[in-house]
Amino acid sequence: LSSALEALRDSQKRNDTWFVHYTLGRTYLQARQFAEAVQELDWCFKRRGLAADAFIADSATFRYFPPVQYWLARAQEPNPVDLPHGLRGDDERCSEEAP
Repeated sequence: LSSALEALRDSQKRNDTWFVHYTLGRTYLQARQFAEAVQELDWCFKRRGLAADAFIADSATFRYFPPVQYWLARAQEPNPVDLPHGLRGDDERCSEEAP
């Protein structure tokens, strides 16, 4: 995850877009860096109008906004037990513990 975060931060320096902030927020959440996840997802929530043209192209992208509310709430009340399997950060351990 650290290499993914580094790549996203580098991308953000080159082109600071709504979708980069959204992806950073989701990645921080997966890395259990809840304060950073809240910061990025809150940025997306406050600038929700930018979600309508997230890829700066002629395509409707506002559909990416509703999950921001969900992930922002999850980041604000971190309870790792309740995080979806793919966001726990312990995928390998979970699969090893399965009967």
